Amino acid sequence: MKNLTKPLRALVAGMSLMCAAAHAEERLSVLSWNTEHYGWERRSPAERTLLESNMFAVVRAARPDIFLMQETYGSFERFKAALPGYDARLLGRCNAIFSRFPIVGTHEPYREKGNYGEPQGGAFNTQVADLDAGCMRLRACPVAMLWLPLCLRTPADKTPDELLAWENARQSYDAAPRPQAMAGILAGMAPFLAEKDEVPILMAGDFNSHSHLDWTAATGNWQGHHGRSVPWPVSSQMAAAGFRDVFRTLYPDPAANYGATFPMPGVMAQHPKPFLRLDYVYAVGKRLKPVSFEIIAGDYHRPFVWHGRSFSAFPSDHAAVLANFVVDTHGKQLQRKEDIR
Repeated sequence: MKNLTKPLRALVAGMSLMCAAAHAEERLSVLSWNTEHYGWERRSPAERTLLESNMFAVVRAARPDIFLMQETYGSFERFKAALPGYDARLLGRCNAIFSRFPIVGTHEPYREKGNYGEPQGGAFNTQVADLDAGCMRLRACPVAMLWLPLCLRTPADKTPDELLAWENARQSYDAAPRPQAMAGILAGMAPFLAEKDEVPILMAGDFNSHSHLDWTAATGNWQGHHGRSVPWPVSSQMAAAGFRDVFRTLYPDPAANYGATFPMPGVMAQHPKPFLRLDYVYAVGKRLKPVSFEIIAGDYHRPFVWHGRSFSAFPSDHAAVLANFVVDTHGKQLQRKEDIR
C-alpha cells in the first residue's frame, strides 16, 4: 500500500476492516441443568435453602447467556429473584428458561392429553422460546423427557432389538413413550427447523434416554452395555432432524470420553460414579459452531470446587452441562440484557 495516496490507503484500510467485521463471530454459552426439585418435599426447609443457594451460586459462576432448567417444581420464582440479570419464563409444568436476551415469544410444538401426568393437559416435555439478540433471533427450549423406562435399569439380558421394544413400550402416567413424544415434538417444530440456518435452535435438558452415539462397539465394556451396540431412537431422531449432539460433536470417541452425567457420586451406593449420559445440549443451524463443552459435577450434597471456586454442596443428582458456541452474527454484535448482578 506504500505507493497509494493517503486517502486511497485510508479507503482500502476501511474496506479491510469492513470485510473483517462482516465475518465477525461472537460467543454464546448455554447451561442446562436438571435441578432435582422433584420430590423436594422430603427435604427440610434448611436443606432446601442450602441446596438452592449453591444452585444459584453455580449459575452465577457459569454466567451463561441462556440457562435451560428442568424440574423447577415450585422453585421458579426463587430462581427468578436470584438471577435478576435474566429474562425468565416458566415453560410448561417443570421447565424454565433464563435468558440474557429478551424473550419475545413462546410456542408449544407438542401437546399430548395426560402428558406425563399433567392434570391440566399442558405440555410437559418442552416449549420453545423466541429470543431477540438484537442482530439475530435464537430459539431455545428446555427438555424433560419421560423418565420411564428407567435407564438405571436397562435390562442386561435383552438383545438390541428387544431394547428398542423396551424403549418404545407404553408406560404409566398415560404418557407417550419417549420416541413417540420426540416424534411429536420434532413434527411440531417443522416450521422452526425450516428457518434453522438464520434462526438457530438449541434444545437441551434431561432426555432420560441413551444415545446411539454412545452405545457402539467401542463401548461394549462400559457399565450396562454388555457388548451391545444399540441404535437408541431419541438421539437418532434428533440427528435425523439435523441436530448436533454438542458433546459428542466435540468428543466423538465415547470410549475415550463417555460424558456421563448421572447419578452423582453418593446418590446410590451401588453406583459410586456416574455412568449414564442423560443430559444433552443439541443445536441446529449453520450460524452456531460448538467450541467447548463442560460437565459440572460433584459428590452429591458434598462440598466441591469448580474453576477455583468453592461451594458448600453439589445440589443435584444430575450434573449441569455447559456448552459454548461461536456465533456467526453477520458482522453485528449480540445485544444482551444488563450484566448479571
